[in-house]
Amino acid sequence: MRRQQRAALFQGADPGHRAGAARGLVSCAEWTGVKLSTLFEEVGIDPQAEWFLAESADSVSMHRSIPVRKAMDDAMIALYQNGERINPS
Repeated sequence: MRRQQRAALFQGADPGHRAGAARGLVSCAEWTGVKLSTLFEEVGIDPQAEWFLAESADSVSMHRSIPVRKAMDDAMIALYQNGERINPS
């Protein structure tokens, strides 16, 4: 990428922020798991449901409300990262 092109990426960005804050974070991980839509279809989901609560199984114990429509589109339960089982600790 040319210098001018790189500079254009950061036009208007707050110089106090890192590149991730200006243009989004980047990851090079390969994730393997089960599509959330498959799990919902197997266990059944209320057709009126619009949101669901996702909780992590790691030590941070995070939880987020997620739209069902997004989960049915492209969400997954990740079991492996870069070919290695995810460690819950």
